[in-house]
Amino acid sequence: VSYVVIVPVALIFLIANPMTNFPAAVTIAIISFIAGVVLLSMIARRLKIPFDKAPVSAEDENTDEQLGLVLDRSRFPGKILSPPSSGKPLDEKENPVYIKELRYELFGRGTLLVRLLLQVSLVAALPFFIIAAHINGLWVYSFYMLVFVMLIAPSFSAGIFTQERERATFDLLLTTPLTKHQIISAKLRATLRNIGILAGFLTPPLLLYLAIRIIFASEGKENNHVSDVAILGFCTCFILAATIIFVIALSSFFSLICRTTMRSMIFSYLVAGSLFFLPLLVYQVLERFAGVPISQAHWFGVTSPFFSLASLEPGSFTAHGFHIPADIAAYHLVIYGAITLTSSLALIAAIYMLYGRYCQLRHDIGM
Repeated sequence: VSYVVIVPVALIFLIANPMTNFPAAVTIAIISFIAGVVLLSMIARRLKIPFDKAPVSAEDENTDEQLGLVLDRSRFPGKILSPPSSGKPLDEKENPVYIKELRYELFGRGTLLVRLLLQVSLVAALPFFIIAAHINGLWVYSFYMLVFVMLIAPSFSAGIFTQERERATFDLLLTTPLTKHQIISAKLRATLRNIGILAGFLTPPLLLYLAIRIIFASEGKENNHVSDVAILGFCTCFILAATIIFVIALSSFFSLICRTTMRSMIFSYLVAGSLFFLPLLVYQVLERFAGVPISQAHWFGVTSPFFSLASLEPGSFTAHGFHIPADIAAYHLVIYGAITLTSSLALIAAIYMLYGRYCQLRHDIGM
């Protein structure tokens, strides 16, 4: 339900650009603050009421009671999301942590969340695809995919270590013959696989858009060449993939240093939101109120994938109320890719280092 409300609202804000009108921006900020206070009071009241019973696993669900999409491990798409057990003992070369993450972490508490994500995201993608095709701007649909990734990635990766603590199984991993690399790589690979598959269900409209543009370009119905459209598609996929990797690495890092999943998720959303959305606000303030030239204000957006996606289509983006100078457009892609991938590697290295220190500490205490 949260994604049904958040995704359309976030995309409307990005495309409508309310910061162009200062009174409208102030009004929206006041309304958002009041809505936040009301929601917090409702949450505090709801916490006093006992929660319902814990959800059942995917195997115990009654598929006859499910509406819309039905996920079954033996059929598509449930088979690729969470493969069924072979019923045989694990091979010596298989990583048991990776197998556990694939089979039980995604569907271990039922399929309701995944079913809602798939159905809502596909339905919500249709209007953004239509708008992108109408205005000849892939950035509209890319923005939608980007917001979707930013919302789902922390929710699936912020608990890969904290849930082990909450289940009191974190120290049990230390008693196994698995190495530090096997445990961490298994969790990161499984999380990347799950989020990549969920995001992959939104790629067919993107590929369809690129195919249409390539056909038009080959027939001379638009100014761009076929190679230009191919480069646009490659760079768009690169930015989305780099963002997914970075958000997963960031959420996994907070999952290791935080004690609860909720705290890890909050920090992940705050940091990712600050890096991705705050540059948009800074740019608007600098350009419209501080009088900073556009060529200088744009450098404050190098940490935001929205600027990088917009820089791929400066003509379409400028025609709809934004300004991306062509002479600095390419730098956004290069700098964002370098910052994102370097930060991801640094976060993963920090995860290995901190987990190794924790293992050594527990070993010393045990001695």
